[in-house]
This record gives sequence, structure tokens and C-alpha cells, in this order.
Amino acid sequence: MEEIKELFYNELPKFDGKRLFLQSIEFVDSTLPYNNIGNEKLLFHGTPLNCINSIIENGFNLDNKSMSGRIGNEFYFSDLICQSIYYQLKYEYTGDEKFFRLLVCKVSLGNCINLDRLSKTYDINKISGYDSHMTDYEQDGKEGYEYCLFDSNQILPYCIINMTI
Repeated sequence: MEEIKELFYNELPKFDGKRLFLQSIEFVDSTLPYNNIGNEKLLFHGTPLNCINSIIENGFNLDNKSMSGRIGNEFYFSDLICQSIYYQLKYEYTGDEKFFRLLVCKVSLGNCINLDRLSKTYDINKISGYDSHMTDYEQDGKEGYEYCLFDSNQILPYCIINMTI
């Protein structure tokens, strides 16, 4: 739990210029297959609230994916909460507060290529010889990385963080 709190408080995330407050952390007891091929990180995944339980129970599924991105057409993660919040797409309201839930996943990046070294025009297909893609970005004045993985077995839901504004 301390590792997750440290990730949160190191960033002090904001949404629409307002500070987010950590309410709780729910750890996931997952029995999903996980292939740790090295270069493991804890990363954030923003998704509509109604998808979180399905991901925890069934894993990441391309058939249910509704978006493609600029560094690949698979599963996206970020090392910054503020970047992942924007992918949540929906809010749950508790009184006047906005309520956010994000997945934190163990992600095995394996051999990961930083596409910013190549070009700003990316092929959305997996680059041969690499297990994942990454690119840097800036969100809300913070610099971080966005990661794209191609194999759902390299992703394991770890916990859910609950936040309010």
C-alpha cells in the first residue's frame, strides 16, 4: 500500500486544475495469467468506470477496446495519474464531488522502444523485436510516459485507487 501512496503523493495529481485527494486503495486478488518478461512497472490505466470490474475479472480484451492511440493500437498505461484520468471518460458523482477510480496494474514491458527517438509519425502496429512502445508527454505541467502493450498476459490488475476532487 505504501508504494501506491508514494506514487500518488509524488505526483499530487490534479484534474481540471483541481487537486485530487486519495480516498482509498482496493487491492485486487487476481488469478489472471501473467507473463513477467522483465522491465516490470506499476502503471495507471484509465477506463470507463463500468469496465473496471470486467478487466479485473476477465483481463484486458481487445474486443472491448473502444479507442486506438498514437503509439499503437492495443492497451495504454501511464506513469502519471493526471494522464490516465482523461481516459476514464465518465464521472461518478457523490454529492458535489467528482469521484474517480483508476486501475493500477503490474505491467511487464519487456523490451520497450521509445518512439520519440524515431519520429512523430508512428506505425500503429507492433515494431518487430519489441514487446511494448512508449513515448513521453506533458500533462497538467508534469512530464511522464505513456506505454502501449500488445499482449494482455503482460498486464495484471494490482489495485484500484479511489479519488475525489
